Amino acid sequence: MASTLEAAAKGLLSDPAWNRVFKNTYDAIEEQLNKILVAVAAVGLAVRFLSNLASGDLLCIVNGVTNATEGLDMGRLAGPAHASLAAYASQDPTCHDQIFNRGSMHLTGFMKYGPVFLILQAITLIAIEKIAILYPRMSQKLERFYKSVVEEALLGKDPDVAEDFSAGQFSTDKILRERQRQEICGALRGSNMYYNIYMVKNVLEVLMAVLFITVNILIGVDSQDETGICKIHFLDKPTVVSMQCRQKRYDVFIYLHYIFTATLTVHVLVNICSVVWGLPVIGLRRISGLIKDLRQAISIKKASKTKLGIKDLEAGESKDGDNYIKSPLLEFGGEDFLFLFDLIAQSCGKSATLRVLSYTAPSFEKLCQPIILHDKIRKTEDTFKIEWKPAKLQNILHYDKLEIEEYVATIFSSDNAFHESKTLGKNCRSAEFKNLKGGTTKYMVTISAMVGNAKMKGVTIKTFLPPSPPQKLVCSSPEISQDTKHAKAKITWTPPKGEFEKYSLRITQLGSRHSILPSMVGHGNFFSQTSEEKLPDEIWLHKESQEHTAENLVPGERYKVELRSVTDLQKCLDEKAPKETIITKPFPPSNIQLTVTSDGASVSWSKPDCEGHSALVGYKVTLKTKSDGKMVKEEFKPKAGSKSVEFENLESTTEYIVALATLCRAQWNPY
Repeated sequence: MASTLEAAAKGLLSDPAWNRVFKNTYDAIEEQLNKILVAVAAVGLAVRFLSNLASGDLLCIVNGVTNATEGLDMGRLAGPAHASLAAYASQDPTCHDQIFNRGSMHLTGFMKYGPVFLILQAITLIAIEKIAILYPRMSQKLERFYKSVVEEALLGKDPDVAEDFSAGQFSTDKILRERQRQEICGALRGSNMYYNIYMVKNVLEVLMAVLFITVNILIGVDSQDETGICKIHFLDKPTVVSMQCRQKRYDVFIYLHYIFTATLTVHVLVNICSVVWGLPVIGLRRISGLIKDLRQAISIKKASKTKLGIKDLEAGESKDGDNYIKSPLLEFGGEDFLFLFDLIAQSCGKSATLRVLSYTAPSFEKLCQPIILHDKIRKTEDTFKIEWKPAKLQNILHYDKLEIEEYVATIFSSDNAFHESKTLGKNCRSAEFKNLKGGTTKYMVTISAMVGNAKMKGVTIKTFLPPSPPQKLVCSSPEISQDTKHAKAKITWTPPKGEFEKYSLRITQLGSRHSILPSMVGHGNFFSQTSEEKLPDEIWLHKESQEHTAENLVPGERYKVELRSVTDLQKCLDEKAPKETIITKPFPPSNIQLTVTSDGASVSWSKPDCEGHSALVGYKVTLKTKSDGKMVKEEFKPKAGSKSVEFENLESTTEYIVALATLCRAQWNPY
């Protein structure tokens, strides 16, 4: 039983943890005053019950006997029967009326049960104070607003910021949380319910407390602690006993009565302060006042608004007859939204409240967010540099109540291996992070503005750094196909450091407007397409590959070979990707004819009988003795010259070897 009563008392006097956030300073004082009222009344009840429950409310002695009969004389009634008469008189309602009803108001019940009336007054004020919480729909709505909107941002736990980024996984919780925010905040923007209840309950508490104070003062002034005479009549005897009685513990009760009344007076003053604070015209509400001043600060010319990017922040452009338009910043159809934030500012401070506001009001969020310059982001395999424009709030002149003091740049990796935060001055416009890992590691970078001591909701980008490039790219064209009249190229490399998904290989014919699309890819080297679109002349190779043979290349042509390591969304940097230029092996000359005489010989030929050979610069003809390989003659013939060579003064009966090769720059093919 005792534990049940204790739990009920705690439930009456204490608020849920989430509800304490929505209390201003006066509400907190009022809560303590309510506890004092209950404590004073409880002390009075305890004293009344402990001292009077068994022995009654009066102290009585026999004063006299009228019409004494045999056995009921003064000596007997004042002697052995005295205790019984005193106990009877202390419990007798007639005696109560005669003793308690001593003032001009004749309020026996109030004086007799004063502590009970005091506790009822305290409970009445508490019930009025908690009327919003006692209504289930309102309390649940307020609790949802706290848990879905206020709590995480207030404590710095919002998963939308980089500090809480976890592995880059898709989160349904974030979607649900965003929907709840939109639903709850949307309902509050057009509501006046909480504001009206707050004002009405404080006015009602003032009226009730004034009524209680009036009654208590009148009764307290009128009450008297005087000794009175109570007459007890015997039912079947004419004897009347006069008892001299007075109230028990009158001084304790009257002091508690005055303390209770004085506390009620302070309670009234606090309620009046709450009403005055709640009136928007007074200007005591922090957030509403800031937003009001901010609206006035950005009610500037349309051209300037467009330049600042403040126009259409919340509800679109408001057209006016002249060149001025009214800013739609945080304008709502009701008072509840900003009113609740005013309460939060009183309990948690202005800075923390502004942080919560930046997560719930899209216009204020945009006003406090820097603008990322995506075209100036610089990424390497191990560094990331980001630049931004200042937040729009920083560009609003003649307004210093909300100043951006600095910016905070934070980066967090998906593998939780890297986390760095940099605090930068308000005039700083860039941040660079080093010692990162390129490839498959995902990074979340957040740039947030610091207003006061609170970090506003920042603007966030998710990115991958380019992977490290492959190493030691070697290209050669060792053979040609007589059947297909095409050349082949062999490409080898070593893998890069770090993680990546695949290779991207491009072989481009120089001097041509198009790249060659190989018609055949080596077995096991083809990597199927994933999320990135594949270029027509691009070959995707598995990450385990370290060589590739390109076929169907045009002989005697120059090709550019480019190899990159690739992730799903990034390729290694173009300037670091290995590139090689290769000349495919040319075909030999065609229609070779050799004429031999006793002391000489001649050889003639035609150009190769296949396409290509734009890199052909000429032909090289050599004559050697077969026995010892001694060079007899070596001659170069440009491709535009004659295609024949004469050999004279040769020794008869001696075997010679004639070699004829097509020469493409530095590569030639002996025949």
